[in-house]
Amino acid sequence: MVRMKSLARLHVWWPSLDHDVEQTVQDCHACQVNCSKSPLKVSNPWIWPTQPWQRIHVDSSTTASAIIQALRFLFATHGLPEEVVLDNDPNIVAQETNEFLKSNGIRNCLSSPYHSASDGEVEEAVRTFKESMKTMKDEPGTQAEKLACFLLTYRSTPHMPTGCTPAELLMGQRICTGLDIVHPDLSAGMSEKSKLADHTTAHVFLLGDR
Repeated sequence: MVRMKSLARLHVWWPSLDHDVEQTVQDCHACQVNCSKSPLKVSNPWIWPTQPWQRIHVDSSTTASAIIQALRFLFATHGLPEEVVLDNDPNIVAQETNEFLKSNGIRNCLSSPYHSASDGEVEEAVRTFKESMKTMKDEPGTQAEKLACFLLTYRSTPHMPTGCTPAELLMGQRICTGLDIVHPDLSAGMSEKSKLADHTTAHVFLLGDR
């Protein structure tokens, strides 16, 4: 609900906005069924990175080869991070995974043994993803379409600790979504003013002219 309010305030505002968002969530059966009742407590927060993509966190239960394949595509898009934080799943900490990271000059760091919740930001992101996908379960569309919808919303919604969207933190700018059409388009007006300025006749005054 907090994320919904933050996303709404990013685009619109009216006096009863918070109340209306709360009422919408309360009236949503899927939201009530799939929403966690208590916030996740971060018992061991990590030191905040000083630049984008400096450290990434991995939480997965798939095979080591699948993890490496996913990381290859991520690194091809965003470059190599300085450090990768892994949970203690046997597939993730497998020798194959460690060797892949080492060969790329990436530091490998593990979250606390038997206590993956110490990696609180990752656990919160995973929980948000699972709740969102469960909420969309009965909506039309394929899993791939629902995943794309979730990612667009997640990356364009302000991140609570920073007040910025994940897209801003990574790319330095917000990404455009369907909600942006409610904003006034100022470009057309500015373009007309520029055209008028270009066609303005310059007046030349000579010494003695009045």
